[in-house]
Amino acid sequence: MHIHLSTVDSTNNVVKAMLRDYSSVIVTADEQTAGRGRNGKEWVGDANANVYASFGTRHTQQPSQDYLVAAMAYPSLAVYALLRTLDDSIQIRLKYPNDIQVNTQDGWAKIAGLLIEHEFVGSRCTATTIGVGINVQQLAFPATITQLCTSLLAQGIDVSVAEVRNSLLAWVNHFSQQPPSDVLQEWWNALHIEDKEIEVRGSSDTWKLERLMDDGRLLVRSITTLEERIIDNGDTIRYND
Repeated sequence: MHIHLSTVDSTNNVVKAMLRDYSSVIVTADEQTAGRGRNGKEWVGDANANVYASFGTRHTQQPSQDYLVAAMAYPSLAVYALLRTLDDSIQIRLKYPNDIQVNTQDGWAKIAGLLIEHEFVGSRCTATTIGVGINVQQLAFPATITQLCTSLLAQGIDVSVAEVRNSLLAWVNHFSQQPPSDVLQEWWNALHIEDKEIEVRGSSDTWKLERLMDDGRLLVRSITTLEERIIDNGDTIRYND
């Protein structure tokens, strides 16, 4: 079921409420008044200027670990594919786990982000909601946003919000139908982070990304001490470029 609304507090919130009555839900909106990002951050965007979408699934049985990891991967692959089809001249990358960035004259800037929320009853995952935000026509971003942001229009790609939204729905449908193992391999390939040097918050060492683990976390190793750490939060690492 897909519904499009004018204004919502959060498309993820609407999906979660609708999953009480439906097994599969897509909600899109022209405006979010209380959009959320990862780690409790606010997702800020203008009305009628960006894509705000959420995809929800209610689980009748406990999902496999591969499914849960793939749910983190395939939406970012969908956005990545969408942006590359719009203009293959711009440089796009995925930043672990699921931020999408564009290489601008000021550096790598966020153009899209995802919020994946699983609901549990005890240890059983009962529902998964995936929120996607894509900056399409917004040209100014609030000073409260500390990271560099951009939009398609700011990068010279003048496309309608409706066109981007419809393309997103098609690409999400495509990748959601792929076997989890294929999704995870494509995600690893798209991340391009093997042997990449990074900074880890709270450490003065330089670290190298070793591999993506089966559960979707990253194994990193200190170049100086060879200490290993497990990373499960993209906000704790910064790429050295």
